[in-house]
Amino acid sequence: MKIYGHRANNKLVLKKYLTLKNIDGLEVDVSVKNNRVMIMHGPSPIVRPSLLGKIMGWIDYRFFYRDPYIRSLSISLEDIFGIIRKRGLELILDVKDINTIVRILELNNLPRSIIFTSKDHFAIRYVKETTNYKALVSIDSLPISIIDIISDSLADGVSINYAFIEDWLIDTLHSNNYIVYAWTVNDTATACKLENLSVDAVISDNPKIILYRRC
Repeated sequence: MKIYGHRANNKLVLKKYLTLKNIDGLEVDVSVKNNRVMIMHGPSPIVRPSLLGKIMGWIDYRFFYRDPYIRSLSISLEDIFGIIRKRGLELILDVKDINTIVRILELNNLPRSIIFTSKDHFAIRYVKETTNYKALVSIDSLPISIIDIISDSLADGVSINYAFIEDWLIDTLHSNNYIVYAWTVNDTATACKLENLSVDAVISDNPKIILYRRC
């Protein structure tokens, strides 16, 4: 089972992940801001009306979304690409829409070890129709027909909230030759359960404890 560091969106988080010798790869959020392709998630679209709610929303964004809060912590995509090549890692690019996908694909010298994930099924389909990159539909709720969604988007599989994973789902996806990535897995008990279910990879905020788990 592969293990990826979740939201390596700033230099502090990236440095922590890169100290792990056996980590398989990194995951970053990519957005377009001011007509530039950038590593960032952006604030939550949820509008909180109260002052306390706005404060909690700011804390949630700064500490959990991991976008750099000062410029010196920012990382460029080009820097991430160089690190990926040097370390022989895989890179998951989580994108919001097809416009971001198009802008990324316009960049020069993209590593071959990129995996695209998105909730935008048209974006995933665009990747598969125009490139040889691996692409996964991102799912945070269980649809009625998950196979139809994957098939329609031409995806290689799913990147799914681990809470929705059951043995029947893994069996169904694997029997159709689809891969399963689970997020966000931050404890060893869950990691061991998913490994026993033959999940292909997990994405974690704390990949160190997942790497050294004892199941």
